[in-house]
Amino acid sequence: MDGGSWEHALDQEALGRVVNEMMKPGDRLLLGGGTYNDAVLVIFKGGSPGLPKSIVGVDRGEGLPVFSGRWSYESRTQGATALRIESGVAHVIIEGLRIKGYVTGVQAAAVKGGAPRSHLVFSDVDIEQMRHGFYLAGCDDLQIKGCELKRYSKHAFRFDQGCDRVTIQQCAADCSEDDAGWEKMTELFPFGFLVNDGGAPNTAFLFEDCLSSNNLMPLQTTSYKNGDGFVVEENASDVAFVRCRALRNQDGGFDLKVRDVHLTGGVAIGNSRGYRVWNTGTQESPKIRPDERNA
Repeated sequence: MDGGSWEHALDQEALGRVVNEMMKPGDRLLLGGGTYNDAVLVIFKGGSPGLPKSIVGVDRGEGLPVFSGRWSYESRTQGATALRIESGVAHVIIEGLRIKGYVTGVQAAAVKGGAPRSHLVFSDVDIEQMRHGFYLAGCDDLQIKGCELKRYSKHAFRFDQGCDRVTIQQCAADCSEDDAGWEKMTELFPFGFLVNDGGAPNTAFLFEDCLSSNNLMPLQTTSYKNGDGFVVEENASDVAFVRCRALRNQDGGFDLKVRDVHLTGGVAIGNSRGYRVWNTGTQESPKIRPDERNA
């Protein structure tokens, strides 16, 4: 079984060895549909400029590949991480993957003195039933597009520190899917998208056509009850939102402490507060062409 055809596909246990040892820059790994129980992939060797390593899920009649773990919200801080990107990894594309039942879906942890990761692309990577979906630090020139995250107990997309030039397009975070039972199991500060202030600043973020909804924890005992759609902390810079929506979040739809934030279009409905701009910012309606006007 050398992986040269579907009939000779490599076993799940070979996944890490294939990605890190067998694949060369520019190579593409096709990951067949089906369930990969307790799958864990650690990537410590990427591609090169113009020659990324690609891991692409393929639906061969059973749906896209699913990494299936054993996480549960009763033991929400315990469990495996499905996909871990080590420091210094660059030029990697992950596309067409489903992740379910992990404490963290995709992690790029902060490493003191570690080289930044760069030019990572995540496309159509959906994650459900987890504590954190994407938990990323030290990622430059990052693209996340078309990813749907749902049923998380803490955060869907968390950019912890040191991420620069990040584009998030057509992504959705739905904490509970409007399930009152799930909402009773969430943790303090459930957020859909968080640009955090845990260390080195995060800079140059574009959120485009993203949705964040149902970030609630009704059993909070403090007088001020939190739960936000989009959160950007103060030490970030150069942040813009285009046509993003925040629906039914316990506190702010958009809680933006960053200076000079720019919002174009957008919707905030059913939140305790729609837009909270703590410092400076601009908000404008999208430009409409004459042929798009309706009476």
